[in-house]
Amino acid sequence: MNQHEITNAQWFAPHGVETRKNVYFRAHRVLDVGKLQSPFQIAAETLYRLYLNGEFIGEGPARGTKSLTFFDEYDLSSAARDGDNHLAVEVCCFNIHNFKYAPQRPALWTNLDEKWRVQIAQDWREDAPLYTFQTGFCEWRDTRLEPVGWMIGEDTSPWQTPVLFEIDKVLLPRDIPFLHCTQHQPRELCVVAKLDAIGLDDDIGLAQRISDEPHFVHPQENEIRAQFAQDRVLDVCGDTALIFDFGTELTGALELEIEASSGTTFDIGYEEILAGGRINVLPLGANDTEYMYAFADRVIARGGVQTWKGTLNERGFRFVQITIRGHDKVSIRAVRALDRRYPLEVRPTIQSGDALLDRVYDTCVVTLSTCATDVLTDCPWREAAFWVNDFVVNARFWMQTSGDTQLVERCLRLALSSPRENGLIDAVCPAGEKTNFIFLSTNSFLPLIVRDLRDACGEWTPFIAPLEKVMRALQSFEDEDGLLVSPAEYWNFLDWSYGFLGHDIGARACAAQSWFYLMALDAMTELTGDDVWQKRADRVLDGLTRRFWDADRGVFREFDGEETTMQLTQSLAILSGRCDVQKPVLMKALESGDLLGTELYMMTYVLRALAENGRREKAIELIHQFWTPLIEGGSPTIWEANVYQHGKAAYNGSGSLCHAFACAPLLIL
Repeated sequence: MNQHEITNAQWFAPHGVETRKNVYFRAHRVLDVGKLQSPFQIAAETLYRLYLNGEFIGEGPARGTKSLTFFDEYDLSSAARDGDNHLAVEVCCFNIHNFKYAPQRPALWTNLDEKWRVQIAQDWREDAPLYTFQTGFCEWRDTRLEPVGWMIGEDTSPWQTPVLFEIDKVLLPRDIPFLHCTQHQPRELCVVAKLDAIGLDDDIGLAQRISDEPHFVHPQENEIRAQFAQDRVLDVCGDTALIFDFGTELTGALELEIEASSGTTFDIGYEEILAGGRINVLPLGANDTEYMYAFADRVIARGGVQTWKGTLNERGFRFVQITIRGHDKVSIRAVRALDRRYPLEVRPTIQSGDALLDRVYDTCVVTLSTCATDVLTDCPWREAAFWVNDFVVNARFWMQTSGDTQLVERCLRLALSSPRENGLIDAVCPAGEKTNFIFLSTNSFLPLIVRDLRDACGEWTPFIAPLEKVMRALQSFEDEDGLLVSPAEYWNFLDWSYGFLGHDIGARACAAQSWFYLMALDAMTELTGDDVWQKRADRVLDGLTRRFWDADRGVFREFDGEETTMQLTQSLAILSGRCDVQKPVLMKALESGDLLGTELYMMTYVLRALAENGRREKAIELIHQFWTPLIEGGSPTIWEANVYQHGKAAYNGSGSLCHAFACAPLLIL
């Protein structure tokens, strides 16, 4: 057992919330200053926000999995006062599994005794729609229902004694630093629109869908813009929508300081881009009949001056749309973004002499940093998910850019903590309710990541035992030649280019997938010194050569019985170190332009194969082709796709404009 592991922990919550979804509750207790001399420890399923004597202290926890959860530790002694001190906690539990959280039930844990009182928070609505299925619910809050003074024991609202119980998870101390929080002011007030010209859907309770109509001008647009430019205070009369541009992608929350009459409604929408002069908070799915997401939160104001510290859950955005309804006059005194991310200290770099390439590098660094919170996520805006699939490139990007291994070690710890019954791990951690998110390629990536961690001087040996289990489990998915074949019920994903080009891998052998498998087995030989992995790797090489090598064309085909040839496969064959005889013709094919290209994600291996084998100029040429147009177009971050599909238009209109796995130039420049 880990010496810091806490077992048989007593968790608590209000009575009757075990199965409720999107539930919020509060906890409060009074204690003498002497009780605050020891570090205070706290954990929650799903999120918490902590206060001492009414002052904000911190929030968390770092995300866990269905088997692991983490507690935070605070030194409260310096903020304590003589006599009674009031500890207060807000807790949110979605009570559903998604790509960020895997709670067992609404719950709070602290290292203090059980003398807490609790209440279900009536000011948050539990029936809010899903923000995205990957991240959880929208936050709808009526602040008129918040008991005034509850944080310092001055309210008269009903409280109850909590129910105590245990949760079947390992409780560990936070294994990364607290996120670094910075405040950002909006750079521009982009649009001021008259609300009745936009229209609302009150049944959904969110600001409008986008239409093809141009944005409508508010009668006082010029006056409001001038006021914002002068003193950043906005006095708004009548129903209005305001859009603020923060200039770059942020991950965290919006903080508003306002003065409003009781009952004024604020719908706050988030996006990376404007369309038709405003934010599309309700994008339609592929069939154009159902909303895919609802990128907005709602707050209803009590009367007077108040400050809202944003959501408990993190939001990713560049643009924020604030739609204000049901009032005569509102004064917006401050609009701030609270950006929270893992601290990234970039290693010293040498300027390339090409100003445009230097801008590409810097933009990749910004993108990677924006996607680093308590894990390395895919993107801030849509999912903020830890895709283990992406981690094979993201871990390398992170360690080469920063030299930090702690975040990579944490991500591996999470990924390997909850294998499926068949021994494999999910492609996203946690995986929510998705049963087909088991990519054979993802499991093959794990030894490559651990080897990269070793090469970066990280703590890699604790991962060997779970790696061996995963690699033994993969053997049951080999065909007669040792090549991996995914079951039909799995989504056999490798790179978006396959689907974009109409080449679904499906339940069949795929050359690139098996090259990754061979490289993983070779990595296991290197990491463990056990030649059993080498024998399996040799068998895979024989199968690949016999089934897919086309000597006449000097390339590896991608599938049995097809002539399809991919850049990715030839690149992997070169990087494997197993094709010295074929390397000259493989390099020629890779430079020819005759192969099907990859999307930005797996282009990492194409660039590496070129740059590491004397073809750096060709790699630079590809960077100029696919990355520099983003920089020249003014994008502050790197897009998810820009080869076969592009920017926001990709993936049925839900393409991310800030995506960590697309930062391959970090390895080349």
